[in-house]
Amino acid sequence: MLAFLLDGQVLRSIEPRQVPAELHGELRPYQERGYQWLSAMRELGFGVCLADDMGLGKTIQVITCLLDSKHEERQAAEEEARENEVWNGSDGSFAADQHTNEQPAHLPALIVCPTSLLGNWQRELKRFARICRCTFIMADNGCTGMIFRQRRRRMTLY
Repeated sequence: MLAFLLDGQVLRSIEPRQVPAELHGELRPYQERGYQWLSAMRELGFGVCLADDMGLGKTIQVITCLLDSKHEERQAAEEEARENEVWNGSDGSFAADQHTNEQPAHLPALIVCPTSLLGNWQRELKRFARICRCTFIMADNGCTGMIFRQRRRRMTLY
């Protein structure tokens, strides 16, 4: 696998992804390449670390990737709901299975950044990803142990 990654074969075989419609903004060409790379790494099961000069759009690339992930979750939930439909022979219609009333699981995302960037993340999420609900936890506000675990349960993007 590593040889294929280094050679670039794996990345060339992955289909490019559409920028999510939920993104309230437009990616520059180099930001879209970054988003495509992030998405490819996610699809391959790799975690990544972005590092480059300040102001080149790492935040919006990650936000776009998060929105894409949420879009995939919604599609999977809708597909599962369709698969759980049961044929109701009496009137020729479909009846939903009882299990489809459950809320789909929302996978949380954890972003670790310096305290000095928290305000930037809040502004960027509000500006570009209005559908995301966020909780910000700072290490220096006494949020440890049980308090952290309680807050962590609420840290999801919807």
